[in-house]
Amino acid sequence: MTNQENHIDIISKLNELRNQNAILNAEIEKFHTYFDNAPLGIFRATLGGKYVEVNNTFARMLGFNSPDEVIKNVKDIGSEIYLSSSERKRIVRNLTKGGGSLKYDTFFRRKDGTIFPVRLYFKLSRENNGNTLFLSGIVEDITEQKNTEEYLLQERNQLKTLIDAIPDYIYLKDINGRFILSNQAFEKLLNCHESSDLLGRSDEEINLPGLAAELLANDKQILSQGKPFNNSEISVHNKDKKETHYYYISKVPLKDRKGRI
Repeated sequence: MTNQENHIDIISKLNELRNQNAILNAEIEKFHTYFDNAPLGIFRATLGGKYVEVNNTFARMLGFNSPDEVIKNVKDIGSEIYLSSSERKRIVRNLTKGGGSLKYDTFFRRKDGTIFPVRLYFKLSRENNGNTLFLSGIVEDITEQKNTEEYLLQERNQLKTLIDAIPDYIYLKDINGRFILSNQAFEKLLNCHESSDLLGRSDEEINLPGLAAELLANDKQILSQGKPFNNSEISVHNKDKKETHYYYISKVPLKDRKGRI
C-alpha cells in the first residue's frame, strides 16, 4: 500500500469516527432533552444525602430555578427536603438490605418551606463488586391525587351522614356482592355494631337474620341481569311474635357510562 493510499485510509477512518461521534452526541443530547423535560422529577444522590444530578422538573417541584441551584444549595437531603432526616436514613437502610428498589409515599419540603406529598420510586446503582454508588429515583407530586382522595372521602362521609338519618334499610354492594356502603338502620338489622363490621363482606360471610335474608334474596339475580327491582311488596311473617310485616323494596344496579355494572 502506497503512502497516498495510507493517507486516504486514515482520513476515511477519521471521518467515520467523526460521524460516529456526531451520532453519539445526538443521542446524548436527546437523552438530556428527555431527562430535563420529563413529566416526573428525576434525581441521583449519594447515600450520604447530596444531590449529584436532578432534572428541571424536580428542581421546579422543590421551588428552585434550576437543577444547578438544587445541587449547590441543598447540603443535606434528609434534613432539608424530608420532614425528618431519620426517615431518609431508614429508606437507605431498607434499600441496602432489601432488593435495591422501593416505592414510597412521603412528604417533601420546598425551598419556601411549604410541604407537599410525593410518591418516590428508588433504585440503587451498584458497582460490579456490589458496592453501592448512588441512589437514583423518580419523584411524583401527588398533591392533586391526595386532594381528590380527600374530596371523595368527604363526599362519602356526607353521604353516610345523610343515609344514616333515613329509617329505611339502605345498602350498596359491589359487582362481587360485597357490601361497600350501608346505613345505620340496615347495620342494626344485621346486628353490626360498626360499619366496618359489614364492609367488604358478602351475604355468605354474615349470619343473616330472617328479615335480612328475605330482603337480600334476589341481589345476585339483579347483579347478573342488570335490571332494576322497583317498588315490589314482600311480606315477612314473624313466628315468635305471630306478626306479618310488609315491605316495599327497590333495588337498582348502578352502571358506568359504558353501561357496565
